[in-house]
Amino acid sequence: MKTKLRIFAVAALAAGALALALAYAADQAGIMVSGADVLVVRFHGADGKVARTLRVQPNGATAWEGDANAKADTLSLWLDHGGVVSPLGGGAAVESALSDPNEFVIGPGDVLDINAWKKPDLSRQVPVRPDGRISLPLLGDVNAAGRTANQLRDELNAGFGRFVNSPEVTVTVAQVHSYQVFVQGQVGHPGAYPMTGRTTLVQAIGLAGGFTQFAATRSIAIMRQTTAGSQRLEVNYDRIVAGKTPDVPLRPGDTIVVP
Repeated sequence: MKTKLRIFAVAALAAGALALALAYAADQAGIMVSGADVLVVRFHGADGKVARTLRVQPNGATAWEGDANAKADTLSLWLDHGGVVSPLGGGAAVESALSDPNEFVIGPGDVLDINAWKKPDLSRQVPVRPDGRISLPLLGDVNAAGRTANQLRDELNAGFGRFVNSPEVTVTVAQVHSYQVFVQGQVGHPGAYPMTGRTTLVQAIGLAGGFTQFAATRSIAIMRQTTAGSQRLEVNYDRIVAGKTPDVPLRPGDTIVVP
């Protein structure tokens, strides 16, 4: 029996194990999935290329293709139906960082201290631009948004290591300006709201004063910037409050659009 699915959230890597959280959304916009189809998870590096692939069989068996330990920043979901592989959610990368969700993730507007030991020419304080990048000597523009400080440190050590011996870079977040979400459209008080901890879609709607009488609560959009580009998540609020799908955890910089 076929079931209509839409993916709106995927959990990340933890302690070397992969946890997948698949959520079901409105029937009218789903993808037909049969019981014999194989879920394909593609892990993308900082350049957007596929670093490794995980295939999940209907019986739960898994198999890696490529280097299972290769570094990855984002992932995308695909469906193998009889050898024909199709994207779920357009094949877009659906996570901005494969990291501990409680760890600070750099965002646009934050200010970073980049220090290379005994190499003052490579050390400086830089703001993260609206496009999520920072500018550094030798490397030019580097993606910073969506990474933790340690992830960015590792990337800079590898990058500078092509030009100098043992750069020993440290990355410190000097100023935090990115930890806020934006709510637009048919809500009581549109605007920017600070994130003081874990914040979900339902909580953000509450902070914005709830819905107006004209809100289309079944087709709320969450606009998110990831290291692989812009991502759009469509969420049915009614199914969340009815307990049929989990609430959606937000990331700093997310924009919620209520049509």
